[in-house]
Amino acid sequence: MGKSVAVGKKVKLPVILEGAKACSVCEGACCKEIPGESVPADWSNDSGEIDWDLVREALSTEEWCIDWWEGDPRFERFEDGQVYMAPYIRPRHDKSKGVRDPSWWGGTCVFLADIGCRLSPIRTSPADKVRPAGCRNLIANIKVTSGGKIHNRCFSEIGRQFKKEAAIAWLPYHERLLSIVSEIEDERFKLSRKEGMMR
Repeated sequence: MGKSVAVGKKVKLPVILEGAKACSVCEGACCKEIPGESVPADWSNDSGEIDWDLVREALSTEEWCIDWWEGDPRFERFEDGQVYMAPYIRPRHDKSKGVRDPSWWGGTCVFLADIGCRLSPIRTSPADKVRPAGCRNLIANIKVTSGGKIHNRCFSEIGRQFKKEAAIAWLPYHERLLSIVSEIEDERFKLSRKEGMMR
């Protein structure tokens, strides 16, 4: 599926075309900094509506979390009502355990494996776990030097602000998203108290 990379040449291809290989060539340089952001369409059912059961199920695992844009990501915030944080969903960092996982800590995406990304680049069945839009939006930029060293810095088609775009896309649903997160945290707290009492 992947294309060969000539020495001294740059190859710029959408990561989606390269499949898992694009993230294995450089050993996941981007994936080791911060996981990609998802947008509501990543969680849509066949009708195009957000599947909130799927969202809740994912956030209840050790694989997905919410992150947020500090403040209001929109320019027109004062016209539409200001928000103080704009949450969005993304994969967790490998060392994180909470449902809330702020990106300023950084860390490796839980879906990065030796073969590259464990998530499917495209959905071929309803059961497929698909890469977040922030990852699918990346363009691979791989350069192999004459010494065989690989330099890679994938970049977004819309620049470095995909986090902002994801936060804006989730704004109409931010109250529902935060409500689900609170429910999951309450359930975990009750479970840990119960387990503590049984000791």
